Amino acid sequence: MAELLITIGIIGVVAALTIPMLANNANSKKFASQYKKTLSSLAQASLMSQARYYIDYSNLSEDSSDESCRSDALSSGNNSMCGLFNNVFSAKSYKGTYGNVSGILPLSKYSIQTTSQGFNPDGFMIYSLSDGAIVGFNPSAKGCSLEEGTRVNNEAITGSLANCVGFIDVNGVSLPNREVTCDTSSETSLSPNTACSVQKANGDVFPVVFHNGTVEPATNAARAILNAARSSAGEAGAGDDTTSAQPEGRKKITYNDQEYELYSGYSYGGKFGGYFYEDENGNLIGIDGKTYTKRDDGKYEWKYSSSETYLYDSDMNPLGVTKNGQWYDYNNNLGANVRENVNGNYVDSNGKTYTKRDDGKYERTDGSYTYLYDSDLNTLGMQSGNNFYDYKAGKYVRQLDSGNYMDYDWKTYTKRDDGKYERTDGKYTYLYDSDLKDLGVTKNGQWYDYKTRQSGINYYVRQDDNGNYIKSSGEVYTKREDGLYVMTDAWGTYLYDEDMRYIGQLN
Repeated sequence: MAELLITIGIIGVVAALTIPMLANNANSKKFASQYKKTLSSLAQASLMSQARYYIDYSNLSEDSSDESCRSDALSSGNNSMCGLFNNVFSAKSYKGTYGNVSGILPLSKYSIQTTSQGFNPDGFMIYSLSDGAIVGFNPSAKGCSLEEGTRVNNEAITGSLANCVGFIDVNGVSLPNREVTCDTSSETSLSPNTACSVQKANGDVFPVVFHNGTVEPATNAARAILNAARSSAGEAGAGDDTTSAQPEGRKKITYNDQEYELYSGYSYGGKFGGYFYEDENGNLIGIDGKTYTKRDDGKYEWKYSSSETYLYDSDMNPLGVTKNGQWYDYNNNLGANVRENVNGNYVDSNGKTYTKRDDGKYERTDGSYTYLYDSDLNTLGMQSGNNFYDYKAGKYVRQLDSGNYMDYDWKTYTKRDDGKYERTDGKYTYLYDSDLKDLGVTKNGQWYDYKTRQSGINYYVRQDDNGNYIKSSGEVYTKREDGLYVMTDAWGTYLYDEDMRYIGQLN
């Protein structure tokens, strides 16, 4: 009995020493993994916002307000961080401002322990995402822009990006609610590129900075954890690429016995969906056979002609074009390459002029139409004759006294009792939401969902019991075992990915 009691005591002592250590190690890995996942979600949110509304973190122009945060929407012109979150996250909840958000026992209010000097979350807006992670950001976060190729540093965080610093609490309101810190040998600071060693994620709160189309660590400790998470996942060049919006790895497909990766930033032409492979020289070869040459600075360029060369960043986001010796920046809002001339007007690479008005807005005349843009070249509407048509969800429309909308082609969008709009065109009845975004179409009593793809060519499709897509015009896109789709018509058989991006012709 004495020997048994001694053995049990030894086991108890060992357990008391090792179980907390094992639990801490498990929590550390869980916190790091969730942190990386949430960073990816926030970067993808910016990409989605850019694709749908031509707005990312750099284009936000309005403060967020606690009174309106739940209802702000980019589609309604509320270009705030709340508007971006509300438009692109399907499952999220605005919780209120920091210090007023309900916590858990023993804390009645949610709060976090901060270590970095200068990092103060007071007054931050708090969102809870679908997996329970909390994201906090400054209500004055807007114009979060960093020059292409520039790494986030202390000067940027205390200067141009001062209002763009936020945080991720991967564990939600649950404890420990503590900022991750450097080990004792170095100081934790809002300077992500200074030396910092972190053996494990010793907290569940990670300061971040929003800018352009991505989100990055805002402290040296937060970056150290991200680099460690990337290295453990086997990612090459961990910590070197601060602009990638695809930290989880690019999607791959095989076409004509060649493996291609999806570069989500690609937009030129768009027909071939942004799939590339890297040759032995580090250049990217598009699925359409075009070569994008890698430069010493990591960017890619494509020579369209002897006088026209397009430039892309490391993820094939367009940066601009050099045409006839003149550089034109790519404007995300406009979706075109433009330069500012000596009169303060903008001229695009095709020769169209956007004239600056006295009120700071810009206008462009095309025949009998005059198009209006705000100071950031977001489209506002169009003047035709005596009527002004607002720009809504890619449509130019004016609202009638009845509450219906009419476009400049005299098509009528009739408001229904549920707040949605519909338009009838022969045997088709199109349905739109309250902001006139396309939802789908009914043809011969059959409903087809609206599905958009990167090239700008959109579909109305329904999915059958086998997972195939059937287009409203009758074409069938048959799902293969690898998740891709094929469609055959009189001219050949064509391959598409699951988002209906065109890959190529099979025969």
